[in-house]
Amino acid sequence: MKNRINVNKSEDTSTEFFIQPEKEEVYHFDEKLDDYEKQLLTENVLRHINMERKDNNMKKGWKHWKAVACLGAVLLVPCSVFATVKISQYFNSQVSVEDYQMKVDIHKQDLQSATKAPEKYIKLKTDFGSAYKLDKEDQGMCTFTHKAGFDAGKDFWYEVIKVDGKKDSIYSTYDNEVVEQLKVNGHEAVYFKTNEIIGTEYGDKYDTCYGQHLLVFYDEYGYIIQFNSMNKLEKDKLIKLAGSVSVEETTENKATSYTLLSKYLENPISANIKQTVVEDKKIDTPVYKTGEKLEHDEFSIQVENVKLLDSVKDLDISSFRIDNSDGLWDASGNLKPYKRENIKIGDGVNEPERKVESQEVINPKLVYVTMNIKNSGKEKETFCLPDIIFTNTKDGEYYLTHIYNNANRPQVIEDAFIDYMPCYFKETDGGKSFWIQEFEAGEEKTFNFAYLIDEDMTDKMLLRIDNGSDSDENIKYIDISR
Repeated sequence: MKNRINVNKSEDTSTEFFIQPEKEEVYHFDEKLDDYEKQLLTENVLRHINMERKDNNMKKGWKHWKAVACLGAVLLVPCSVFATVKISQYFNSQVSVEDYQMKVDIHKQDLQSATKAPEKYIKLKTDFGSAYKLDKEDQGMCTFTHKAGFDAGKDFWYEVIKVDGKKDSIYSTYDNEVVEQLKVNGHEAVYFKTNEIIGTEYGDKYDTCYGQHLLVFYDEYGYIIQFNSMNKLEKDKLIKLAGSVSVEETTENKATSYTLLSKYLENPISANIKQTVVEDKKIDTPVYKTGEKLEHDEFSIQVENVKLLDSVKDLDISSFRIDNSDGLWDASGNLKPYKRENIKIGDGVNEPERKVESQEVINPKLVYVTMNIKNSGKEKETFCLPDIIFTNTKDGEYYLTHIYNNANRPQVIEDAFIDYMPCYFKETDGGKSFWIQEFEAGEEKTFNFAYLIDEDMTDKMLLRIDNGSDSDENIKYIDISR
């Protein structure tokens, strides 16, 4: 299953990319971004597209953005069924909550299971006021941006879903902070909000995440209108926006576009997906050491030196890919310590998926790498810097670990980390070519680049050499641990 990522590039246009997500992960993005975020997200998506043309064979780690919510007190009622809606003559909907999980069960009535529901079509009229502007409309989904801008965290979108009879269905959400039954324009509705990290001090990071959801059941027509908003939009204002929508029956050629429920349930973008604990995975390919030369595609690669730095005072500041350096180092150039939140992982059903278990002060390090690369081929080639990964070792074997993702950090630290890619590159061309360099046939270059990581992870570092490929078949690793 592929997920759509809409990257808005201007006031009136947008570009769509398709990427294959990792297992157990579903993401949807349709956000109005500022210029820096547009460029960053676009490059992140490009990293996971394997271009056939070598000039476009580039990569960059993409941020795990998830439809998540602000934090607050858990208001769920365990083991309760609190809403039953008859959606048209032939379908019922039942909402149930158990601990942190909510289910919306939509199914045919037994007596009518062999009868085709009559087709009804609806037309929506909306007036969201002068604060909102329609940004995009596509197959029943309309995205609206707030005049205060993306960072205000008040954008929202809605989708029109038509209940069809192809199959019974259960729409499930996990790790809900709150589920509330209410009425919108006299219609049954369910508001729900998902947790991000319980107990975090960095809640402002999630203001622009789409973590609030509202389902309004237009039972007389057989439709559901789903609203999703950023977390900074107040709940009452989201409900007011939904209440400003009027619905009337119309003819097919005048109807508002919609998505069939059976199609929607193939990728229910408002429902977060239950997390599973990812086990360490053994690396079966040989791991090279610093100073050893390896061959990858057309390139000969050798890490000549690795240094751990506590200061940036001897570096070229213009070679950093950092938006807010004030939060990373002081006036003397020394890296600032920060508070790391260590996370306890739950199943999202019986307990929250992520909860702060402890805190500790961490001194970050700049891992400064000097690498020699030679194009051994006979044609011009493009090289992308490697990303950094973390491993555990046992009996001389390496195991990939997700240790970095088991903690929460200030936004400035995560922005500098840039999803496992270097934040410093002395030889950069800037812009979209920050991690990219072109080599003429036979050309040899030496690069100097650095990653920002936590001080207690320096003994777990590998460089992953794949040069932008989506395939795992030709990945090489270099041990740079210290």
